[in-house]
Amino acid sequence: MTARFLAWYTCGLLALASLLLLFVSVAPGAATRFAALQAMLGATALCFAVIATILTRLPGEHWSNRSFAVRCSLSVAAIIATMLVATSVG
Repeated sequence: MTARFLAWYTCGLLALASLLLLFVSVAPGAATRFAALQAMLGATALCFAVIATILTRLPGEHWSNRSFAVRCSLSVAAIIATMLVATSVG
């Protein structure tokens, strides 16, 4: 998979997780911690959107699009985001 796809995929999953948290009702005592969790997910999705935009604007032959380390890092982030959404839904 390309680095661009992995960045957009992770951004989409984290944004989806943040949106799904809007449908959860929490106890009044936990509202601030829950809001902090939702804000962290949204901020992380925004960071991955910036990374994906930068990777999309760069040419395909650029070193960051072909870097094995970048793809491995984005793969780990995508796996973690997938597991986060899978465990929160199930």
